[in-house]
Amino acid sequence: MKNIFVLIVVFALCNSCTKNTFEDKRDNKVYKTVKIGNKIWMAENLNFDLDNQGSYYYPSRMLNIDSVTLNEALDFYHIDKKTIVGLKGIELLKAFSPQLDSALKKYPDGWRYYTYDAAKKACPDGWRLPNNEDWKELNLYPINSILSIFSHAGVAWWREDYHNPILEIRLGDYFGGSNYWSGSETSDKIWMAYPQHDGFHIDPARKSNGFNTGLGFSIRCIKKDDSK
Repeated sequence: MKNIFVLIVVFALCNSCTKNTFEDKRDNKVYKTVKIGNKIWMAENLNFDLDNQGSYYYPSRMLNIDSVTLNEALDFYHIDKKTIVGLKGIELLKAFSPQLDSALKKYPDGWRYYTYDAAKKACPDGWRLPNNEDWKELNLYPINSILSIFSHAGVAWWREDYHNPILEIRLGDYFGGSNYWSGSETSDKIWMAYPQHDGFHIDPARKSNGFNTGLGFSIRCIKKDDSK
């Protein structure tokens, strides 16, 4: 009986989904979109450059490092400088963690993070950050079905206050799942959403804690109700 119910829900979900594309006029990037229920979501993470004002693109950000930054990362990971002689570019970065190699295989075009303040202004006109209710609505459907049409992609999170492109994301520590900013906000709380086996979980964090607002997560934009 449970399997029959799941099949019915999946069938209903597929029939309520309409795939399309959207072109961001700011930089002419084209994103896949998907209609889930009565909401239109971007089926890909936003990749709009805010000129390094709270949004950063990897791994290219890690490639533009100087010798001081590199030596700091080598010391942090206790890597002997002799082992990296002759290594350049991505091959040099892989020396810090083999996880980078697997991440690049999964996301060959790279990935972008946004701090909370940057996320609030990153979506294009006519689009917005999904709020807590939007994320909860996705849980009306089996999580595997949502992720299969949602083009689920992302590389966890990073810490803005490391001030070192290699240390910011602590290679090997956080290449687990994906975290997304929610657009819900109170005077002292913000929220983040992330997928688990039983659906999207939504966790609060205090805005007064600079650690939380300085975290970098991925963004999925949702179309505003009044946008055509």
